[in-house]
Amino acid sequence: MGKSQAIILLAGALCLLSLAGVSNADTDQFSVEGMVYCDTCRLQFMTRVSYFLEGATVRLQCRNITTGIENYNAEAVTDKSGHYTFQVSGDYEDDICQVTLVKSSKEDCSEIPTEAIGQQGAQISLTSNNGEATPVRNANPLGFMKKTPLPECEAVIKELEINDNEDGDDVGHGTSGTESASGSGSGSEQGSGAGAEQGSASEATQGSGSGSWSVAPVGSEAAGESDAGAESGTGSN
Repeated sequence: MGKSQAIILLAGALCLLSLAGVSNADTDQFSVEGMVYCDTCRLQFMTRVSYFLEGATVRLQCRNITTGIENYNAEAVTDKSGHYTFQVSGDYEDDICQVTLVKSSKEDCSEIPTEAIGQQGAQISLTSNNGEATPVRNANPLGFMKKTPLPECEAVIKELEINDNEDGDDVGHGTSGTESASGSGSGSEQGSGAGAEQGSASEATQGSGSGSWSVAPVGSEAAGESDAGAESGTGSN
């Protein structure tokens, strides 16, 4: 009985280990997907006159953050819709992984951007410890630049500038409206204050009963009138 129990326990442990291995294998499988297009206006972003490239080659590389050692390197070719896919096994939590352009399928649209925005490529995270629930990693679109921009690009750029100006005008109008409202409020307050002060001065001078326009406290003026009346009565007597 003792040997039988030991065999059963050993078999159970092996099953658990195999299940854990399958679980880890599933976790460490990633699918990297992205698109490649022709940048017909040399703007380094997609426009309405851009188109996707079939047969373009891209490369996925992963390098250790600290040592710079390359731990993964593979290439893929885009399909007829300009889409590519990498199937990656393993976790690269300590690596910087990015997709870069390698070769275009169009001679007239084959220039790889050399500015900083183009050199960065499409960076992705290949680890299950980043909070992402799905193993699919979508890379930003990458574009080969056309040697000579299309004639339509001038109109495209103007359209983009118009959209930018409209956004700026909306912000400006909102600011002007706010200032106008503030100005109206200030004017009303100033007008009310001035009117109130003038009214008080007028009441004070009219209440004195004399020809003088000097402003004095109302109580003092009333006392002065009483004294004047008393003196007048005394003189009459």
